[in-house]
Amino acid sequence: MLLNVDNIYVSYGDFQALHGISFHVNEGEIVALLGSNGAGKTTTLKTVSGQLIQSKGSISFNGEDISQMPIYDRVKRGVIQVPEGRRLFPYLTIEENLIAGSFLKTNRMNRKENMERCYAMFPKLAERRKQQAGTLSGGEQQMVAIARGLMSNPKLLMLDEPSLGLAPIIVEGIFETIQNISRQGVTILLVEQNVSFSLEVASRIYVIESGENAMSGTGEEMRNNADLQKTYLGI
Repeated sequence: MLLNVDNIYVSYGDFQALHGISFHVNEGEIVALLGSNGAGKTTTLKTVSGQLIQSKGSISFNGEDISQMPIYDRVKRGVIQVPEGRRLFPYLTIEENLIAGSFLKTNRMNRKENMERCYAMFPKLAERRKQQAGTLSGGEQQMVAIARGLMSNPKLLMLDEPSLGLAPIIVEGIFETIQNISRQGVTILLVEQNVSFSLEVASRIYVIESGENAMSGTGEEMRNNADLQKTYLGI
């Protein structure tokens, strides 16, 4: 078990966003968190990455309690989040954005190797490495965002809505990339609205509803679960 989230409660002021969420991610898995808008999926990722601190419950990573650990210490341990909306530096080039993803000393040592790995995975980025990120298409920007995350040598790569706003043909390529990253040994925690693709690529699924665990199972079990499709995901 690489990540264990145990009964966490998280609030935004007086609003209780998470009510005892629990799940785990084993090393080498792709685990997906599914649910409707406002269910608490992004809040869960932000809590794992340290942007939010839970009021109750605990989070352990690689056997170590990181519940109260600041973001930069979680990053040092390999907990990396690719945020919703990509959040690139639009006036920096592709290459400069990738360099920004390797700011830690340990990552700077592997910067050249990791950059070559990212360019091999995304040949379009190699061709346009000197182009400003803000001038790229949505799909190309998502490639940069994922590559920037990989520059940090993640042990756990958390992807928040990687297909958001992208054309279907681009979405298919993004999900192929996610599978390729997994095959290279990176554990992935995925938050995604594209249910059909998520059910295909994830080894296990957790459904969150109104900040609580609603159901869970393997990708195959969830594909055949009528309650999941009808009640929670509107299929």
